[in-house]
Amino acid sequence: MIYVSIKIRAFPFYPFNPCSILEHHQIDDLLKAQTERIELLKLHKKGLLQNLFPR
Repeated sequence: MIYVSIKIRAFPFYPFNPCSILEHHQIDDLLKAQTERIELLKLHKKGLLQNLFPR
């Protein structure tokens, strides 16, 4: 996973409310679940295409 760090001084005029540790973990878990779902869907698509166009 790639992490990007944004410095608060880069956005001095925007209100910034950092999320709590719990929210951060919830978001991280959601992103992991979505990434896993995408990978499973890609495998499913690959299987369907192989059935559609057998070698």
